Amino acid sequence: MTSLERKVLATIRARDLLPETGGLVLAVSGGPDSLAMLHAVTGLCRRRFPDVRLTVAHLNHGIRKEAGGDARFVRAQARALGLPCRVGRADVPARAGARGIGIEQAGREARYAFLESVARRVGATHIATAHHADDQAETVLMRVRRGAGPRGLSAIPYLREAFHSETAGSPVRIVRPLLDVTRREIEDYLRRAGLRPRLDATNLSPDPLRNRVRLRALPALERAWPSLRRDLLRVASAAQALCAAAGPLRAGAAPALFRRAGDCLVFDAAAGRRLPASLLADAVGQALRETGLWRRMFERRHFISVVRLFRRSGAVSLPGGLTTRRTGDAVVVHPAAPPPDDEAEAPLPPRRPGARSSNALIEAEVLPGSMEWLKERPADGTVEFADYDRIAPPLCVRPVRAGDRMRPLGMRGRRKVGDILTDLRLPLWERRNARVLTAGGAPIWILGARLSDDVKLTPQTRLALRLTWRRG
Repeated sequence: MTSLERKVLATIRARDLLPETGGLVLAVSGGPDSLAMLHAVTGLCRRRFPDVRLTVAHLNHGIRKEAGGDARFVRAQARALGLPCRVGRADVPARAGARGIGIEQAGREARYAFLESVARRVGATHIATAHHADDQAETVLMRVRRGAGPRGLSAIPYLREAFHSETAGSPVRIVRPLLDVTRREIEDYLRRAGLRPRLDATNLSPDPLRNRVRLRALPALERAWPSLRRDLLRVASAAQALCAAAGPLRAGAAPALFRRAGDCLVFDAAAGRRLPASLLADAVGQALRETGLWRRMFERRHFISVVRLFRRSGAVSLPGGLTTRRTGDAVVVHPAAPPPDDEAEAPLPPRRPGARSSNALIEAEVLPGSMEWLKERPADGTVEFADYDRIAPPLCVRPVRAGDRMRPLGMRGRRKVGDILTDLRLPLWERRNARVLTAGGAPIWILGARLSDDVKLTPQTRLALRLTWRRG
């Protein structure tokens, strides 16, 4: 066993990073770090964790001309090790343009979404990425530049739950088994093993901040401060310990602190005021991450500006086109502009129990007709049940439009959807972000709020349609 493998094994055991049984997805780009992880973790699993099933996953980001060669290289490496390989493709530049975010953030979002989808398909509970000790040091220095608090200075965690882990089935966890290994140790391991990685020329570009930190800032600082990298790792370790100690307090407040409503994040100001200001700022940042509203350009001062609204009225602008305002005793983070008038169509599933269909926001599943299904509706309004035979295709999710009408459950006459939303006493920002599910062009469900009486379940219902709304 090599020194790198011994260090990786020690990290896995000390941090409990791998399951005894189950599936592990290895995120492999073909570069030095992920290639070292692929070979080291595969060898360790076969010797020490034989019941862990490995799958290699690679995403073509649609940015570099050489990306096709990277995918072929990763497939060949997986094949040589006898491992299955899943390759995907994403148009990251288009994603960045559509969302108004940077290429790096768009690539990260696409990459993790792909890895999580692979994990779900192969039944894996863990995803391993090749972040290492030098990545950790660079991240801490970048967070210091932004004036980060304890959570930010914690930098890269050894283990965390995947962003969308709560949406389906058992949680999927992201693990970093190389986080105690340095870049120099990785290069030495590859050289001794005779492994030649793919090289990504974009890692030498001075444009991304991380590249400037790696190529310029850290080497310059180390000339006057030789122990800099080691000291930055100590900062991360201390911040992680502090956040772990504060975890129970934050966890106790979290259920009452915030909720997602359409494209908005809603904080309970009264619940927030019960937390110390510094801890509340960390909680705000974490909530933004968990709900997908976090932007890479956020700095500590932005979280502090949101925290101030927990004690006084007003509004502040945040990077990435977000606005935060105090509304009653709620602090609301929402897009500064109205959502686009998009329409996402999903076909009706075949007329047989168990059949499913879905799009980005709605999943439909056919069930035997029964009024008992109504007992399974959760309080958050994300699941409804309708009579399949009363629904005309296609199913579409879209924003509310002028003239939309429906007959709310239990009522006789049809009403404007806008009036229904007003009667629900929803704030203006939430009404503007409301969406409806339409069938044959007619609204049948105000997502999270009201179902149409026209499609309700009855004792005569032969087939029920479970409609699940994936928020955001």
